[in-house]
Amino acid sequence: MYQLERMGKNGELDGAVRFRKKPSADTIGYALCHRDLRALMAYNAEIIQKARRNKVHSNGTICGWRVCAVDGTEPHQTKRPCKKALAWAKRRRSNGEEEYYERAVAISYIGQEPRLVITMMRIMPGESEVEAALRAIHHAYQQNWRYCDIICADALYAQAPFINAVVDQNKDVVVKV
Repeated sequence: MYQLERMGKNGELDGAVRFRKKPSADTIGYALCHRDLRALMAYNAEIIQKARRNKVHSNGTICGWRVCAVDGTEPHQTKRPCKKALAWAKRRRSNGEEEYYERAVAISYIGQEPRLVITMMRIMPGESEVEAALRAIHHAYQQNWRYCDIICADALYAQAPFINAVVDQNKDVVVKV
């Protein structure tokens, strides 16, 4: 969300967003939080399919390889939760205020632009980030089995279930430890 905010300030979104004042990261997160997730996922899938048909990454994103990264993120947080937000994770700030935040795992292209988000899955209550990542790579594979050649992840993903799931998809995995 912060990258989208920076892109708006730099003028990169002028063709897509015609407002003089571009939305902040909080506004984007709030808007996405209150939208139908299935509709957003279908819209994103159309963008990915169109990019594939137009051969956007025909030469790969890094050295001829299509490379993706998987990582956890917090797309939205609030101090005044609505009914839906009460199911999110909760933390207490240093000043004693409680804050609710939504957790998700995203898979996106890295390297050459456009760095499209392939899929994003919410981390359900009681679920770990790695379990959500397993769901996300399975979903991405079902949508398009050739979505990438290499998946990069941080040290949290240096676990057999994740590595085996990536290798089962005939993809290489790079884990930064």
